[in-house]
Amino acid sequence: MVFAALVVAASLAAAPPDGTYSYDLQQSGTSIGSATVTLKHADAGVLIHENQDIKLGSSSMNYVVDETLDPGSLAPRSYVATYTKDGTPAVIRMALDSGGVRGSIDGVSGISAVTLPTDTKANFIVELSLLSGYVALPAQVSAAHVSKFAEVVPSQFIAVENHVQQNMNPVRPSGVPAQDVPLSISSNVDYDIWYDPLNYTVHAVVVSTQNVIFKLTKYSAEVKA
Repeated sequence: MVFAALVVAASLAAAPPDGTYSYDLQQSGTSIGSATVTLKHADAGVLIHENQDIKLGSSSMNYVVDETLDPGSLAPRSYVATYTKDGTPAVIRMALDSGGVRGSIDGVSGISAVTLPTDTKANFIVELSLLSGYVALPAQVSAAHVSKFAEVVPSQFIAVENHVQQNMNPVRPSGVPAQDVPLSISSNVDYDIWYDPLNYTVHAVVVSTQNVIFKLTKYSAEVKA
């Protein structure tokens, strides 16, 4: 029984600890929003839930996301999100499996197949300011052992090739723990994720070209509904 338990544990990819993560979203030193992300290991997989409010100019957005990751590989399996802009909601659904990546919008007929970049062996969902995509990404990249991957963008039903950049030495944001290391990604928009290499907790996401930083302000081991 002990051996069996060890085998099961070994088959599960390392992921950030279960709990509730609160982030402050800043641009040019000014808070523009907040996000609360919960992460929980369950029979169905690793469950990620996010509720985010953000205001840019005269527009207000709310995002509610539920994403399920495979417990063994941390590959995304399903994604259901409500994107609400200035009071108008849109529900987006994504399915990801060996057959490819497909998306649909409630109330709009048809299913869109997402064309993936060639020569990428892993697909991860990374969308706008949504922390639900960033909180697991260092663990996902590590579990997949890849130096490039397809960034799936649900709001556009597209996928963009991303590259992991080594030895970039980005500037460490203030308040980020000394033990954190960066995951630097080059894409249409480059970004750095600062995380604890021991447990994959993400403390900050930096998009330097847009003067944007998302910083962890609170963590609780309690998984709030």
